[in-house]
Amino acid sequence: MSPFDTYLVESYCEQGEPRQRTVAYLGNVRQIGQDFPAINGLFLLRTWAILTSIEELTAADANRLWSRFRSASHRWTATK
Repeated sequence: MSPFDTYLVESYCEQGEPRQRTVAYLGNVRQIGQDFPAINGLFLLRTWAILTSIEELTAADANRLWSRFRSASHRWTATK
């Protein structure tokens, strides 16, 4: 089993150097063999709850990020 921790980060420059700031820990996705168990669908629900609770994110930004997670989620929730 391989867990993958996920974070929402903000990229910015400080004194001309690229940096990243952690905005939120989103949780982890687990891979067993070549499969991602269906329970990872709960990860998506938690991610949506976190995105909508971050005051710094506009609704448009939260929806844009959500769309990106949803488009990638087929690998985490697909069954054979």
